[in-house]
Amino acid sequence: MRSKSLDIIDSNEYTNLYKKLSYRGWRKNEPLDSTKLISNPLSLKQSVELLVENRIVMDISADIYRVYNKLLPNFLIEKLCNLEEGYLDELNDRYPNLISLNKERIRRA
Repeated sequence: MRSKSLDIIDSNEYTNLYKKLSYRGWRKNEPLDSTKLISNPLSLKQSVELLVENRIVMDISADIYRVYNKLLPNFLIEKLCNLEEGYLDELNDRYPNLISLNKERIRRA
């Protein structure tokens, strides 16, 4: 505990605090971890939608492949960015030469 390393509390107080933490179960989980719902991230979704709607980025899969030499299927990008299913598929028509990956084969792997 930082307060012990800064000599704010002594060894006895340190031991008592750790006993209280263990008794309450807070050493394994933070309070409210099990009751507080985690919200879906919106910033990444909104930024991708903004880029696509303003035609700044037309094919995210192709851009990732061009820059990083990694081909990610649209459904995976949609899932990671919390986009609606099929949102990026309509943009893929511009690049018909891209390799199409089988969704079922990838999900099983």
